Amino acid sequence: MVLTMRALLILAFVASGLLLTDSLATTSRLDRLQTTIGEMLASNGPGSFPGDRAELYRSSDSGWEIRLIILWDGEGWQLLAARLHHPEWITVEDGPWRERLDDLLAGLDRDAPTDRPLPELLEIPAPTFLPAFPDEQRGRSFSFEGYWYEAHWINTGGLDFNAEWTLRSYDLVALP
Repeated sequence: MVLTMRALLILAFVASGLLLTDSLATTSRLDRLQTTIGEMLASNGPGSFPGDRAELYRSSDSGWEIRLIILWDGEGWQLLAARLHHPEWITVEDGPWRERLDDLLAGLDRDAPTDRPLPELLEIPAPTFLPAFPDEQRGRSFSFEGYWYEAHWINTGGLDFNAEWTLRSYDLVALP
């Protein structure tokens, strides 16, 4: 009985360490992405007039693509929408992201842009419920502090407890 309790405590300690390590790795990736978005906004130069919009694209060496839709407010660029995806793992081109962006742009007053702070890139945990099948795709979406977020994963591992959820897209759009 004592050996079982010790084994459970050691297992819980190891598991919590692995979760913390994975969480730190994800946070580090999101911090790098946040920095990349800031660099992309800064490198675009000034807009021509308030309400001016632009699209920025960047690809990483590992194949990830970043797409930003931005708006010049007269003093700086505001992020209206961002899309991070890996083209090898994405099956639907734009889906809800495009619909939400179209709704935002349709109601946007270009003469009086709303002041929008740069959104926080939130860690969205991968799904964990079972059953899980190889190559299965799952997603989550929600709204938080003026932005709509959506993330999609693909199971690049095996069945059920052997599932490995790999992020395949991360999207956000400002709420109208």
